[in-house]
Amino acid sequence: MNCYKKVAIVTLLEQEGREEGLGDAFMQNVVVYNNPQLTYISFDFHEHCRGLHFENVSLLVDSIRHDIIKDQRYCWVDGQGTIAEQRGVFRVNCMDCLDRTNVIQTAFARTVLTIQLHKVGLLMPDETLPQEIRSVFQNMWANNGDILSQSYTGTAALKGDYTRTGERKISGM
Repeated sequence: MNCYKKVAIVTLLEQEGREEGLGDAFMQNVVVYNNPQLTYISFDFHEHCRGLHFENVSLLVDSIRHDIIKDQRYCWVDGQGTIAEQRGVFRVNCMDCLDRTNVIQTAFARTVLTIQLHKVGLLMPDETLPQEIRSVFQNMWANNGDILSQSYTGTAALKGDYTRTGERKISGM
């Protein structure tokens, strides 16, 4: 906690069934730790995104965009010195795969990138990421997910098609 200042734990565990016990134990440890710099967020990925509705990740992002994401900031230094200093990190986890984690981290990173581009004036306040930037960004995160998955499991990420294109395809299943 000293290094990262604020930590937002986002657990993607199922809140019922085989993952419920682990999620409950994790939450109990957060309660016992009782640190005001620690935020615990539970988002049952499989429940919210059932039936390939990965767009529902926006429910999580929208619920934390204006407080947790903005409060964590990012590092920004120019010729005048430090303008903004990062004040926190996300710890995103699930139980048995990196796919859920990468989908969520991609959404968080896209949100932070958009905030940064607004802040430095490269995007107008109501403007979203241009398609060219979004495409490069999504490919970068999908490649990251594939490399992590390859190192853990020996295979590419199963939801890489969604991370790469924003759509789930039969070839990615």
